[in-house]
Amino acid sequence: ASIRVEPSLIVVDTIALTARGNERMVLAANLPDSLPINLRLAVQSMPLRDFSTIAQTRVPLGGDLSALLEMTGTRESPRMRTSATLNSVTAGDVKVAQVAVDGRYENRRLVAEGRVVQSDTTVLTVNANYPVDLALMPRNQRILDDTMRVRVTSPNVALAILESFTTKVRGALGTFKVDAELAGRTGTAKLNGGLVVNGGQITLPDAGITVRDMNVDLVARNDTILVDTLTMVSGPQLANRFTTTGWVARPFNEDSVSFDLSMRADRFHIIGNKNVADLDVTARIEWAGTDQASSARGNVFVDRGRIALPETSDKELFSIEDWKELGIDSAVVGRLGLLPRPTARFVRGLSAENVSIVMGPEVWLESQDADIKLTGQVNLTVGRAERFSEDQLALTGDLLTERGTYRLNVSPLQRTFLVQSGLLRFNGEPGFNPAMDIRAVYTSRSINSAYGGRNDVRVGVHITGTLTDPAIQLYAADSLLGLSESDLLSYVLFDQPSFSVGAGTTNSAMQLLLVSLSSALSSSASRYASGWVDLVQLQTATEGAQLTDVFSRGATQLTVGKQVGERAFVSLTSGLCQLLPPAPATAPSFLASFGVKVEY
Repeated sequence: ASIRVEPSLIVVDTIALTARGNERMVLAANLPDSLPINLRLAVQSMPLRDFSTIAQTRVPLGGDLSALLEMTGTRESPRMRTSATLNSVTAGDVKVAQVAVDGRYENRRLVAEGRVVQSDTTVLTVNANYPVDLALMPRNQRILDDTMRVRVTSPNVALAILESFTTKVRGALGTFKVDAELAGRTGTAKLNGGLVVNGGQITLPDAGITVRDMNVDLVARNDTILVDTLTMVSGPQLANRFTTTGWVARPFNEDSVSFDLSMRADRFHIIGNKNVADLDVTARIEWAGTDQASSARGNVFVDRGRIALPETSDKELFSIEDWKELGIDSAVVGRLGLLPRPTARFVRGLSAENVSIVMGPEVWLESQDADIKLTGQVNLTVGRAERFSEDQLALTGDLLTERGTYRLNVSPLQRTFLVQSGLLRFNGEPGFNPAMDIRAVYTSRSINSAYGGRNDVRVGVHITGTLTDPAIQLYAADSLLGLSESDLLSYVLFDQPSFSVGAGTTNSAMQLLLVSLSSALSSSASRYASGWVDLVQLQTATEGAQLTDVFSRGATQLTVGKQVGERAFVSLTSGLCQLLPPAPATAPSFLASFGVKVEY
C-alpha cells in the first residue's frame, strides 16, 4: 500500500486494514484536480463502538457497520453511489435490529432511501431528494437553494414493536402509522401528512405507570400540525384521562415556531415511581405563543400524592462519640429534578407565573424517616441552575407542612417527632430541592415518684437546610424549662434528665430497649395501616427495670389519627396499662382512658 500526495494529485494505492474476525476496511483512490476521479471505500463489520470512541459521542454506540462507497466524475462535479447496513445497533437503551441505506449523488443532488428493520418488519422508510454540493473542493455553502423532498412512511405497525427498541417500554398494544412529507424549497419547505395511533397501551417502568386507551391523530397541513386527537388514560377509571388539542405552525422553522395548545387532565396518574413520586393530578393549562416568547396560564391540582424524600437514615441527629457524658458505658449501648427538562428553545421565552400548582387534601412527603402532609400552592417559573446552563422549568412559593411525623436517628434508635408547623420554600431554582423550616415535637412521658409522679417534657426539633442537605437542632418546646443541650438529648434518648441517666446502668439499658421497641412499633404500624389511618404512635413511660413495670405506670399511650375531609384531622388517644394484668386498682377503666382531639 502507498499514498502519494502531489499539488494536483492524490493517489491511494489500496490500503487494507483487518482486525479480529471478519472486520475489514479497504480504500483505493485516484483524485486528480481536473481529470476524472476514482475512489472506492469498502467497510465490513466495523464495530460502531470504535466510531463512538473516536467521535466521543455522548451516548455510547454498539453494533457494526458494513458499507460501500464508489465515487467517479471530477472533484468539481463528483458522482457517488453508496450502500450501508448497520446491524444490531444500540444507542444507550435503544436497540435497532437493522438500518439499511442506499443512495446516489449526481449534479448536486442527493437521492437516498433508508429503512429501519425490526423483528423482520420494515417499521420506517425515509426517502430523500435533497439539493447539496458535495464537491471535493472548498465551498462557502453546501446546502443549495432549490427544491427538496423528504418523506417518512410506516405501514400499520403494532406498537409492540417498540419493546424491541428499548427496555423503557413494556406491554405495548395497539397500532401506529406514519405518512409525512416535508417538501418545497430549502428553508421554506412545508410539512404535510400525519401520525395515527389506535388503541394504544404501554407500560413505562421508570415512571411506574401504564398508559392505555391511547388514541392520537396528528394532521399536518401546509406546515401546520393540527392536534385533532391526543388522548390517553392512566388510573383506575376511564375518566382518569389526559387530553391535548391545538396546533403547531412551522415546526421545522429555525427562526420561529408558533403554537397554541390546550391541555387537560382529570385525576391522571402521572407518575407511580416509589423512589420519586406517586401523583394523581387534575390540570387545565393553556400555552400559546412562539418558541421565543410564549405564555402559559391555568392550574394543576394534585389530587393525591406521595412525594419521595431522599432517605436520611444514614444521617444521625448527633454523632455521639462519648456516651460517658450521659453516664452510660459504650459497651452497654452497643437521602430531586421534578420537573422534566423540556426543550430549552421553548422554555427560554416562557412566562409561566400564571400557572399555579395546588396541593390537594391527600399529598404527603414520604420517606423511611418522614410522613409529612403538605398544603398550599406554588407557581411555575423559569429558572437556571447555573450561570451558563440552559433555562429550565422551576417552582416558586411556599408549601406548608400541616402535620405528620419525622423520625430522627439518635443512634442506635429512632425517635418519632410530631410535626407542628413549617414550610418548604421554593426560590425559583430548577429541581425539587426547597429550603426547609419545619418544627416537630417529641413528648417525653415519664413517671418519677421523687418528682410528684407524671412529668411530661416536650422536646422540639428544628429542621432547616434543604431536602437533600437537612440541618437539625434540638430545642425546648416549653421555653420556660430552659433545658441544656445534654438534657434535651437525654430526654430524647431515655425520657430522663441527664443527671438521672447514670444512676442505674441496668435501668437505662432497659429504657433504651423499650424506646427502641416503641419507635419500631410506631413506624411499622403507620406503614401497615396506610390508607386506614394517617398516624399511629406508641409511647412508653420511664421508671422500672421490667417491661410490665413500665406499662403498669399508666403513662403508656397509643395514639391513632385520621384525615377527615380536606381540613379536619381526628386523633384518638388511650392509655394501655389496663390491657396488661394485673391492672392497678386506681387505674381508670379502658373506656374512661380514651381521649379525642379534633383539629381543623
